[in-house]
Amino acid sequence: RSMPETRSGQMLAVAVAKLKICADSVQKFTIDDRGEREQPQKEGDKKAMAKLPFDVLFRSGRFDLEYGSDDEIKQDRAVFIVKFQPQPASLQLKEEEGEDGRYNKAMNWLTGEMAIDTETGEVVEFKAHLAATVTYGWKRFPLAELQTLNLSFQQHFDGTRWRPATANLEIQYWAFGTGTTHERYVPHFVPC
Repeated sequence: RSMPETRSGQMLAVAVAKLKICADSVQKFTIDDRGEREQPQKEGDKKAMAKLPFDVLFRSGRFDLEYGSDDEIKQDRAVFIVKFQPQPASLQLKEEEGEDGRYNKAMNWLTGEMAIDTETGEVVEFKAHLAATVTYGWKRFPLAELQTLNLSFQQHFDGTRWRPATANLEIQYWAFGTGTTHERYVPHFVPC
């Protein structure tokens, strides 16, 4: 059964506000024709994950939202599904003060869905991917392309509250002078 749109929007806002993710460290892997190899962690890797906060990702107006039913089951809990897709290019959000414009542009092109626990109002899982290649450049000259971005996040209910359990960020990009790079990031969580 479907929820009224006003309640659905409120439920999304509450879920995003409640979500607290504290990553202690991030494993980085390079993927190529020889397989997947772990890379040494750099401070920048952890900072990069911190630039993807859900409150910025779900800033009002970023996505065209579709509110689904509230009777699906995930992890033995009733969930409410919110699907999102990019706005037309002319309506996409500009970065706000303090935000990274490159990340903002990529976020504008994400599509996916979020499952919200109907009882607690918290995020159960989130999955997103790029709807289109994102080009970065100077005037008409492409300097880089974000070709793939797959992001997934799941929480686990411990009987009293939801806690971050797993996350995965996979990206593939092309940059002028370096070619194509394919990487995967896996954060490890600590209590917030």
